[in-house]
Amino acid sequence: MSIDTVQLMLPRKLPLVNPFGRWVLFLIFAFFTFGIGLLLIPFIFRFLNGGSLKRLCSDMQKESQAVMEKFVGGKAQYIDAAHSFRQSDRTFSGTAIAYANKVFYIIDHGLGTKFSLDDIRSWEWKIAGASYGSSIAIGNPMHLMMQAQAAQRQAQRTELVALIDSGFFITVADINKPVWQFMNSDKNVLNKWMEIFEQAQEGKI
Repeated sequence: MSIDTVQLMLPRKLPLVNPFGRWVLFLIFAFFTFGIGLLLIPFIFRFLNGGSLKRLCSDMQKESQAVMEKFVGGKAQYIDAAHSFRQSDRTFSGTAIAYANKVFYIIDHGLGTKFSLDDIRSWEWKIAGASYGSSIAIGNPMHLMMQAQAAQRQAQRTELVALIDSGFFITVADINKPVWQFMNSDKNVLNKWMEIFEQAQEGKI
């Protein structure tokens, strides 16, 4: 048995470089080479690179929500959306989950499907552990810039890799794709969907 799937969102390559371009980096370097602003270089890089990723995550979540609402074709009783990351090809896409009229809808890294309780074998959620940290380095301007950028990229990798193993997992009767994932690391959201599935099974919703 196979469940019908549809590509609802195309994966995008994850930008891990400063979106403002190399010229801005050069100007920042030239400006902070002189004066006490030297020590602020790591924070500037953190803002520029980190801000880009946060904006991308926020935009992808909004897009996932809109795509899911269209996929459901009406008002869903329950719906949540987020962003997803795939390590194998380093792509970024959307993920979402919804429940409407006794049917569950899910978008797993842009790929969507729907199924009833009869198609579901089990469901569970988990959150992978991750550690975050920051440091201030002292050295010449170029060294500080390289350290700041390396630290920012490592922080992004840590967060994204942890996200890959976190979320709500649904096992269904499908040979081609037996496990579907709503990628999320918010415990409250995951507990919410655990209860939705339980109540759907009990016939309460």
